[in-house]
Amino acid sequence: AASPLAVSSERRRHRAAGHGKFFLGDGSVYTGSFVNGEIEGHGQRTWPDGSMYTGEFKFGEMDGEGEYESASGKYLGTYRQNAREGPGIFYYPNGDRYEGLFSQHRQHDPNGTLHCANGDVGEGSWQGGCRNGPGKMIYSNGDVFDGEWAEDLPAQGTVTFSSGMKWSGAWEDGKFGARPRYLQRFTDAPTAPEAAAAAAPEEEPAAAERSAAPGALPRIQPARCA
Repeated sequence: AASPLAVSSERRRHRAAGHGKFFLGDGSVYTGSFVNGEIEGHGQRTWPDGSMYTGEFKFGEMDGEGEYESASGKYLGTYRQNAREGPGIFYYPNGDRYEGLFSQHRQHDPNGTLHCANGDVGEGSWQGGCRNGPGKMIYSNGDVFDGEWAEDLPAQGTVTFSSGMKWSGAWEDGKFGARPRYLQRFTDAPTAPEAAAAAAPEEEPAAAERSAAPGALPRIQPARCA
C-alpha cells in the first residue's frame, strides 16, 4: 500500500494540474491552466491597477501569443519570458498604433510602421524602442519627410510639401539646426522656363513659402520613444 506521504503528494499534484486560480505576492491573480504545479498553458493574469494579460504562459511567465492591456496602451503579439519579443502590434492610448517587430520588450525593426490616429504614417527603422536610422513620415496633408532619425527625432533629411516645395538639411531637437537648403521639385519633362530656373543659382523661397514652411516642421516629431 502507498504511504500516507505518497498519497498526499499525489493529491497535491492533481490539484495543481488542470484549471485553477492562484494569488501572487504582488497582488495579481492568475486564472487558467496549470501543469505539474506550474502556471503553464493558456490563462489570464490581472493586477491591482487594472492591467491584464490574456494568453500563453510557460513556467509561470508570459510566453507565447498574448494580449496585454494597461493604462499605457494595448499590445497584441508574442512574448518571451515576460518581454515583448517578435511580431506584434502596440496600440497607444491616443489612437496611434505601431506594427512590427519587438526585441527585449521594445520596438526593434528595420521596417516598422507607425499609423497615427490623424492619418499620418511613419515607415522605417526602429531600434531600442525609438525611430533610429532611415525612415519616412507621410503626413495626411500630403507632406513627406524622408531621411535619418535619431532617438525618435529627425536628424538629416528632406521635407517635401504637398505644394512641391522642398526643404533639405540637418535638424537639432526636431527642428532645423542649420540654415536649410531650399529645393524645387520639377516634373519629369520640365518646361523651358523651369529648365532655365534649374540652371540658375539657387534662390531663397518666396516670402509666403518661407512663412508657411516653419509651421509644418514641428509635425515631423512623432514622440514614440518607449
